[in-house]
Amino acid sequence: MIDDDHLKLRAQFDSSKQSCLNAEMFNFLIRFAGFNAVAVANNHFNDFGGVGSNFTVSVLQDAGMKYFGVSYGPYDSSQSKVDIMVVYIHWGGELFVNPVPYQLHITQHLMSLGVHVIIGSHSHVLQQHFYHDNKAVKFCLGNFLFPPGRTPGGNNPVMYMKSHELE
Repeated sequence: MIDDDHLKLRAQFDSSKQSCLNAEMFNFLIRFAGFNAVAVANNHFNDFGGVGSNFTVSVLQDAGMKYFGVSYGPYDSSQSKVDIMVVYIHWGGELFVNPVPYQLHITQHLMSLGVHVIIGSHSHVLQQHFYHDNKAVKFCLGNFLFPPGRTPGGNNPVMYMKSHELE
């Protein structure tokens, strides 16, 4: 169904940029790929302003897809009782193969707050991981959507796993 918000998005669409405005195709592909949750906290979530952000959330809700990284109201962490606290963070330099100093500072701070797992994204390349005091950090998961040639050496998770399986 194409509503007014969808038409507003189409009017703002710049074909020179990569965009996904086909809600039906998205819903099919995301399920076909096996995803059951997606992160929306990234540097492109507001590319089309509030209309685009709200449209994205409505598409995910219509698909029954769980999402995280956006909230429309106050959050009181004192009411939350969790066994494991996970932070999914959009950080670091795009195409950087190593974390930058501020990421190490943030990592230490999050761990001091009791975070058990830190998972990062944004660089589009696999980055190191480590364990410390029963806590895990993965600075970047790699590249899931951009063309492989865009990253240094085409270093995406699938290629990385395949190359290490051969060793």
